[in-house]
Amino acid sequence: MAELAPELPGCLLPDPGLAADDLIARALSRKYAKIRFAGPRTDREIIRRAHDSGLRCIASCADDPAEALRYREDGIDTILTGDFHRVSQALG
Repeated sequence: MAELAPELPGCLLPDPGLAADDLIARALSRKYAKIRFAGPRTDREIIRRAHDSGLRCIASCADDPAEALRYREDGIDTILTGDFHRVSQALG
C-alpha cells in the first residue's frame, strides 16, 4: 500500500514477540500513524508509549460491549466492531 498510496497513513499490526520500544520504533520508521491491536488484551504501557510518540492505537474487533469498555480503559483510540449499535451504546 505504501507504494500505491504513500499519502495514506499506515497502520502496524504488532508482532507479539516485539518489545514495546521496538514496536514503536518500527511504526515510526515506516511512517505509520497507528498501531492496531488484534488480540484479547492490549498492553497499557505500549499504548501509553505509542501515544507519547504521536501514534494512535486501534483495537479490532470488539463486538462485545464489555471488551470494548476494557479497550477504552486501556487507552485505545479507535475500536473496530461489527456491532456498532451495541458497542456505541455501551461506550456512551
